[in-house]
Amino acid sequence: MRLLSTGSACTTREGDAPERRRSRDNHTFVGCTVLKLVEGILISGSSEANTEASCGAAENMIAAPNVSNAGVQLPYPLVDLRPVPYNISAKGVNWRSEGAVYFWMYRTLTSFEQWAPCMVGDNATHLNTTQPVPPGWETLATLWLNETANATSYFEIPFATVILNESMLVVLVKGTQTKWEWLQDFTYGFANTSGTPLSGMGGIHEGFAKIALTLFEGLKPILDTRVIHGDTFAVAIAGHSLGAGVSTVLSLLMADYIDKALPGPSRIKVDAFLFAPPNAGDVEFNKIQAARVNLPCAPEMMTCPASAGLPNTMGPDGNVTSLPYGPQRGQVLLTPRDMPFQPKDWECFASLNPDQAIAFLRATHICSYMCATSPYVNEKTNWCLLNNATAGDNPAAASFCPGFPNSGFMESCKPSMLD
Repeated sequence: MRLLSTGSACTTREGDAPERRRSRDNHTFVGCTVLKLVEGILISGSSEANTEASCGAAENMIAAPNVSNAGVQLPYPLVDLRPVPYNISAKGVNWRSEGAVYFWMYRTLTSFEQWAPCMVGDNATHLNTTQPVPPGWETLATLWLNETANATSYFEIPFATVILNESMLVVLVKGTQTKWEWLQDFTYGFANTSGTPLSGMGGIHEGFAKIALTLFEGLKPILDTRVIHGDTFAVAIAGHSLGAGVSTVLSLLMADYIDKALPGPSRIKVDAFLFAPPNAGDVEFNKIQAARVNLPCAPEMMTCPASAGLPNTMGPDGNVTSLPYGPQRGQVLLTPRDMPFQPKDWECFASLNPDQAIAFLRATHICSYMCATSPYVNEKTNWCLLNNATAGDNPAAASFCPGFPNSGFMESCKPSMLD
């Protein structure tokens, strides 16, 4: 399932209302490009396209809770929804029993995202280099990418990690943090997959496919040892933003590899948690992935539903000016009304105010997923609060989204929204 976020909670719905669909279509690719650039500035902590991102704050590298509100050990495999429909509500999602798993995945993923830049260049001297993992888990591998710094040099950064407990293997893939990674977001022509494991799987985003194929080479020996010839019976992958686009492709590679090695009804499924994913392929790719990968729930910014490409257009000379990216399966829309705290304040992000672009991105693209899934665990560090004025309602049960409270945000919000 793919969560669609306006900066709010996760709800199931049959599909977008016409007026909401028109609102989404009115956002141009140029607007989404600006948002992605601001996102990179936000994460890197600079007004320039940095080679290296800033090391995350230690207080944001928090271990995920190991038990849900229902007393169930976290995480665990989810109900198999394959073939995944376009809207998860067609089959239903049991949030009361599964919502805690989404929180666990996102909390563990964001801790890795905070830690990854700490391993690059001078950052590595400023923080304990031990990768944060939840209690009872071990790091099997950290998968690094060689990223081009300039025309003559490159640097390495941890881009994904593989962690394991007694019976479950989880792959975490981080989001955009460097200039090179931004460029992969915008390398949105379809990849030439001939001679690769992605051959015959439809049109696939070139930047995502390149990274996924690189990471897959590091994953195959682990899948062989721990899953195909081992005793691990549950496999999951979680990615955010660029990492969600890469995970969309990588999850299919993993599922295909496991299915071919373990044919028959007992084969192990791959659960994919895709937070804020851009579209990664055409209709054929999405159809194949929906049949092979279990997409339990994955969020996407409502303002950029197709940030990897525009509607397909072809000129008389045969040149394609934009590519036919298809809608992802398993969409679930997040709305401000479903936020567990300060829903009226979250309504301020139902549309983008250019003057508050960074605040918008902090809330919708980063904090909303933590907040949306927090009711299912006993965790007050949930990034739900935006406004000091209403924080007193539940001061001990929630925490502020990083960067909030924000006076500019409150001043820009229409007063009628807060009535």
